[in-house]
Amino acid sequence: MKSVLALAALLVLSSCAQQGFHRISDPSTRVDVSGVSVLPPQEPGWQILQRSTFQLALGKRGPQPDATYVASVILYKLPDVDSEAQFLKLISERRLSEPDTGRFRIVKNAEEISHRSEVYCVKYHTISEDHAARTSSGVGSMLSEMMGYHCQHPKNKNVGVNFQYSHRHYPGDEDPLIGKKAAEFLEDVKFIAF
Repeated sequence: MKSVLALAALLVLSSCAQQGFHRISDPSTRVDVSGVSVLPPQEPGWQILQRSTFQLALGKRGPQPDATYVASVILYKLPDVDSEAQFLKLISERRLSEPDTGRFRIVKNAEEISHRSEVYCVKYHTISEDHAARTSSGVGSMLSEMMGYHCQHPKNKNVGVNFQYSHRHYPGDEDPLIGKKAAEFLEDVKFIAF
């Protein structure tokens, strides 16, 4: 569900020209969307790819050919849930409900309840293989590694917040610091009033 949007942001970053993107001039300045405040990743080269009331996508090119990084926040509507187990089941079903087109194959998917805030959260780490990734040389196979959270918003439990950090790369070009980079971004996401 929401990982499709993240993959779309990756595709946009990898296939579009840089025009229209806004370089982040001061990474120490927080960026707010409705109900959420983030500190951009603290590395050079990050740009705002998309920003609206309910969505933020930040991106940058990686050091290897066609590699990209995306840090994103997406707000969405949630039904009422009565327990952590029900929330985990709902998020897991939605994340895995994407149509099986044969293009993507999930290599790894780990999901668990997280006690990040006073509301229900699901922490995830997913690696998927894209068999039809748009690359500089045409179409090829690339991996996308995504780490993130789906949480209820503390101010409105019927609003879901997905925030994630992802890296798209060729097999063998994994970033050994991806876990550290993701944790630095994800742990600094703050829930604020709408």
